[in-house]
Amino acid sequence: MDNKKWVIIYNPAAGGGLSGKKWAKIKRYLALKKITGPIYKTSIHKNAGDLSAEVIKKGHTRIVCIGGDGTVHNLINGVYSQSTINPESLFIGVVPVGTGNDWARHYGLSRDYKKAVDVIARGNTKSQDIGIMTVIGKENQKVYFMNYAGVGFDGYVISKIEKYKFLGALSYLVAAVFNFLSYSNFGLSISYNNKTEKTSAFLLGVGLCKYTGGGMRLANKPVPDDGLLDITIAENFSKLDVIKHIPRLFNGNLFKSKKVSTSKTTDILVNIIEGNNFAQADGELVYGDSFNFKISDKQFCFFK
Repeated sequence: MDNKKWVIIYNPAAGGGLSGKKWAKIKRYLALKKITGPIYKTSIHKNAGDLSAEVIKKGHTRIVCIGGDGTVHNLINGVYSQSTINPESLFIGVVPVGTGNDWARHYGLSRDYKKAVDVIARGNTKSQDIGIMTVIGKENQKVYFMNYAGVGFDGYVISKIEKYKFLGALSYLVAAVFNFLSYSNFGLSISYNNKTEKTSAFLLGVGLCKYTGGGMRLANKPVPDDGLLDITIAENFSKLDVIKHIPRLFNGNLFKSKKVSTSKTTDILVNIIEGNNFAQADGELVYGDSFNFKISDKQFCFFK
């Protein structure tokens, strides 16, 4: 494989510093597989999104991303915010070394860095849809996501997650268990599929892939390349409902509840009428009172 256009972006802080600890070994194995090129390290001043936009302007079309869901999310936002090269002409390879690695989990990409690099080296590619979350009224800020976005409880958990990250993949579950008592349902107005409804919701999820939050299954039957968003609405949860459903967030049984409904759409408008304004996209916290979610007409191409 021609490696002239390879570039490597890695986040040393991903996975609670696991990425930085493994970096020397990962770098050697990439070189062994002839995946070499300029190396860029993320920092508090430049995240993977800033760096991806920068390297694309230099002509790189094959990017290796070493990090977790947040790193890949930032990188994708850089890819789709730039106008130098059509995003569909770019190919991303992911070595998952984050806390949750939920997008990688959906595709069966290994946490073993050698197996992940082997996938990139084989050169087989796949593409999927990209979601666009627009924060209405906040200069119509656009946030791109490749896995899952949500309004409500999962956003609230993300707002509390930092102090639990030392627990690795368990951090999401622990944060959910320890913080559900301080969380309340919120009032929503939702417009999609030519209808508008109001409800009191525990969460509203917008999924492209199956997993989020370290293995939570909040999207019922998502198909990442069908051109549709997988919508989950959990309504009118009591504290007892929350206790009963926390295990179901992880085992897929959430969708058996009569208080949980699912649907498919290309576009959904969500207005928060009362209560929490926590939202998240691929595990990155977003604040706002009104959100529009839709499918992009651009595809995300990656090595699989």
